[in-house]
Formats: sequence, structure tokens, C-alpha cells
Amino acid sequence: MVHTKELCAMKSLFDQRLILRTRLGVQIVLKGQLVYLKGSGSYTDYYILKDRALKRNQQSGNLAIHAAKLDDRFLRISKSCYVNLDFVEYIGADRSVKLSVPTSEPLTISVRCWKQIQRFLG
Repeated sequence: MVHTKELCAMKSLFDQRLILRTRLGVQIVLKGQLVYLKGSGSYTDYYILKDRALKRNQQSGNLAIHAAKLDDRFLRISKSCYVNLDFVEYIGADRSVKLSVPTSEPLTISVRCWKQIQRFLG
């Protein structure tokens, strides 16, 4: 028989992880390893830090479905992108986002999200 305390501990462990499908099975990823998510139509790309390199894992389903699994450390920077604030080093006046991990594409905050972020920052 599993006790309530044990169930809470197990739930806490799973809340910190994401389960992603791959061609070979499933990949379990810590949310802390997820650098950013980028939506593209009915697919979402997960960019995960693994072995000091950024790996892409494409999942079916639009960004809204996958964004619902994220926690407070993720910030929406555009209609199609969320970033993990743990990896953000700098946000420029030109709305560019510099991450502590090299990316193959530039990340820029949309005008709409920029206005919301500025209201939050005061």
C-alpha cells in the first residue's frame, strides 16, 4: 500500500520532468534542461541541453499543448517561443535575448510580449 506522503514525493519528482516521444521510445527530460520551446504549426521543437550541447526534439502538437506543461521559470517571448529564464543572460534594448547556451537561431522578444514584460518589470 502506497502512503500519501510517498505519492506526494513521486508526484513532485514527475512534476520536474517531461516525457517526450522519440522514434525509439520515450525520453525523460528534467525541465531544468529545457532551454527553450519553439512552435511551428502542429509541431513543437524542444531544445534541450545535453552533454553541453543543444539538442532538438520535435514533438507533435501545437505550442499551446506543450506550454501547458511548463512552470514559472519559462517566459513567453513571442507567439511561437518560450524560454527558460535560468538560461537567459541578457535582454537587449533591441529585444534580443542572449542565452548562456549557443543557439543556431537568434531569439527576439515580440513587440506584444515586450510590452507585457516591461509592465512586469515596472
